[in-house]
Amino acid sequence: MQETEQVLQGDIYLVDFGESEGHTARKKRPAVVIQYNLANRLSQTVIITVVRSNEKVGQLPVGVKLEPGLTGLDHISYVDLGHIYTVDKKTLLQKIGIVPKAELQKIDEAIKISLGLRS
Repeated sequence: MQETEQVLQGDIYLVDFGESEGHTARKKRPAVVIQYNLANRLSQTVIITVVRSNEKVGQLPVGVKLEPGLTGLDHISYVDLGHIYTVDKKTLLQKIGIVPKAELQKIDEAIKISLGLRS
């Protein structure tokens, strides 16, 4: 990410998660910014969620399907709201694309389910 680049909710970035253990994200993979824009502007960290290619994620109430195209993704992918992270903006390597508004609304609903704010 360039210093002057503004991070916005719904942006899809390639993120360097580094090496990890267990079921957490690892290596470089796409992620969606879910943090609201004021916080994105003021903070050195950002709240993101992982994008996966696993179709099983799309069958979960915390999964949201993304089509290729405007998203900048090469194939059908799934936002996994069961895996939410706060990361330093330095881990955002490059902007890939954006989440269309309709899918961003679905992500908002999946966040509520993931955090137990809605059944």
